[in-house]
Amino acid sequence: MMSLGLRRREGEDGVDVDASVLPLINIVFLLLIFVMLAGGMAAIEPLNVEPPRSGSDERMGETGVQIVVAADGRMVLDGELLPQEALIEQLGERIAASPELTVWLKADAGADSRRVVLFMERLRAAGVEHLQLVTVGQS
Repeated sequence: MMSLGLRRREGEDGVDVDASVLPLINIVFLLLIFVMLAGGMAAIEPLNVEPPRSGSDERMGETGVQIVVAADGRMVLDGELLPQEALIEQLGERIAASPELTVWLKADAGADSRRVVLFMERLRAAGVEHLQLVTVGQS
């Protein structure tokens, strides 16, 4: 049999040193995979939006629909960038299927407040009964 110059390394007690490191390497790789998967599960915001400040301590709920309005007027419905008409149409369909659905509106503090209020009125006209404006508390 041909030797490639690899020799078994044995410690003082006759234990194969390379074989004793393998479980440690396996654990390190498993931890690396876990960290990569856990880091990838965090939700990424489609638009960089800073909500206005308020004295309220209410937090955005886990259930419902989220609408994000950027300072430049772009709108996102549950992570999908849509024109305002298409957004209202899709939201109307969801409200028709589930009238008690809560809509969370996260508008940028730099967005034109008149446009945001007009958009909120259009949402009410589309059938949204449970509309919550997302703000951040005073710090």
